[in-house]
Amino acid sequence: MTSNIVDASAASRKRRRDEEEEEELEQVFFIIVSVVTMLLGALTWYHDKYFVKEPARNLELERHSFLNSLYRGTKTDCIEQLRVSKKASFKLCRILQEKGQLVKTKNVPINEAVVMFLHILAHNLKYKVVHFSYCRSMETISRQFKNVLRAIMKVSKEYLKFHEYNIEGSMENKWRWFKVSLSFVSNYKVL
Repeated sequence: MTSNIVDASAASRKRRRDEEEEEELEQVFFIIVSVVTMLLGALTWYHDKYFVKEPARNLELERHSFLNSLYRGTKTDCIEQLRVSKKASFKLCRILQEKGQLVKTKNVPINEAVVMFLHILAHNLKYKVVHFSYCRSMETISRQFKNVLRAIMKVSKEYLKFHEYNIEGSMENKWRWFKVSLSFVSNYKVL
C-alpha cells in the first residue's frame, strides 16, 4: 500500500512538474511572440517614417506631358483635341485674361483652364474623363470650367454677333404664327 501511495505521489509530482514546464513554455512562447511583434511594429514605423517612397504616379509630370503634347504637338493634334488651332487658343487665353478678367489661380494657369474648357466642349466630356487626363480633382475642373465660362460670357457681347433672320416667299406663310417666338429665339443663341 505504501508503494501505491509513493507511486501516486510521484506520479502527481511528475504531473505537476509537467504542467509547470508546460506553463513555462507557454510563457516563454508568449514573451517571444510579444517581443517579435514589438520589433516588427518598430521596424514598420521606422520604414514608414524614414524610408523615401516614390508616389505611384507623378501627377505633375503626367499633366505637363499631356499639355505639352497639345502646345508643342502638331497643328492637327491641337485642332482634333480642342477644335481650334494653337494660335487661336493662345489668342483666346489672352482675350479672356485682358477683357474677360480671367485670372490665374494658385495651381491652375490660365492657358490650362482654357484648354480644359475647350476640351470639355469639343468632345462633350464628363468631368471624370477630364479628371483622368489633366490629373486634377473634379472640384478644380468644375471651378475652372465655370470661371472660363464667366469670362467668355463677359466678352461674348464684343465677339459674338447675332443675325437677323428674314423669311421670304412661301416659307413666310408657314412661319407667320411663330413670329414672336422666332424673333425671341433669333436674338438669343447658346454658346
